[in-house]
Amino acid sequence: MRSKLVFALILTSSALAACRGQTSKDSPIVGIRNMYDQPRYDVQSESSFFSDKRTMRPAVEGAVSREMETDPRLVKGRLEDNSGYVLTIPQESVASFGGMDPMLKRGKERYGIYCTPCHDGTGNGKGAVTARAQAGGAAAFLPPTFHQDRLRHMPDGQLYATVENGKSNMPPYGQMLSVHDRWAIVAYVRALQLANPRLGDEKPDDPTATVQAPAPVPAHHVEVKADRVVIDHKIHFADGSAVIEADSNDLLAEIAAVLIANPQILKMEIQGHSSAGGAADVNLRLSEARANAVRDALVQRKVPGSVVLAKGYGSSKPLVTPEATDDDKEKNRRVEFVILETKANK
Repeated sequence: MRSKLVFALILTSSALAACRGQTSKDSPIVGIRNMYDQPRYDVQSESSFFSDKRTMRPAVEGAVSREMETDPRLVKGRLEDNSGYVLTIPQESVASFGGMDPMLKRGKERYGIYCTPCHDGTGNGKGAVTARAQAGGAAAFLPPTFHQDRLRHMPDGQLYATVENGKSNMPPYGQMLSVHDRWAIVAYVRALQLANPRLGDEKPDDPTATVQAPAPVPAHHVEVKADRVVIDHKIHFADGSAVIEADSNDLLAEIAAVLIANPQILKMEIQGHSSAGGAADVNLRLSEARANAVRDALVQRKVPGSVVLAKGYGSSKPLVTPEATDDDKEKNRRVEFVILETKANK
């Protein structure tokens, strides 16, 4: 028994001697030391270890980081069934900034960093990078102005997707901007469009040349909301009839362009409303006739007939009550556009 104890003490002493302290610049806990001697991989080099020969390893399929948004409306700007783009900025993104005002402030900051070099501070597409490219002979490098009808009327989700993925000469910014920062830029671009700055007022290089007056910027009176298409001008009719006045043709053309640019609107009701003056049945028939006249005008401008419905409500839904003045009556005589069905809520 005593010999076994002596032998155990000898083994313990030997083990302790082998683990004596040494000075080292390494951290107290060091993993596998032979990792220090592993050959490194160069970017885009080939590996014999992996079956696909790639040294730059792709993320595991289906892996989602803790911080990643997964709602396709937020991260892609598209409807959940991928059938189209969302019409407006998701409220979740607005809420993440604490409201639209701080969102616009953030969007202005990000726009100034990433967008101004090409698109200019006003969104006219004539930034410093554009000017330098043209001076170097790259005349084709001309970003579009944000103030053209096509971009004014495209869904917010489509504008978001352009920021994320890029288009033509524009690089993608999906890796450089967070999801909500992309939406903030969309919000700021919409603000620039609403500001409607005058464009095309540059003077010619030749000081003796005649300075041309800038072309007038077309007015825009149509905006797509989540549940309706809003117009800030009235559609005018001849007194007591459903004949649309000629001065409303431009407005009708813009409404048609907006509907064509937003195919995710599947059903929209054109509502005719009248004032309370006169017989109720006459007002109802007139409001119905005017709603149908607007529908016919939009269909003539290539809006699918299956998208637009017409209905008259007479004086049953007044904006102002009681109608104390002629101005009150005029406010109640109106045409409204209510979205009944979209691809998102089908």
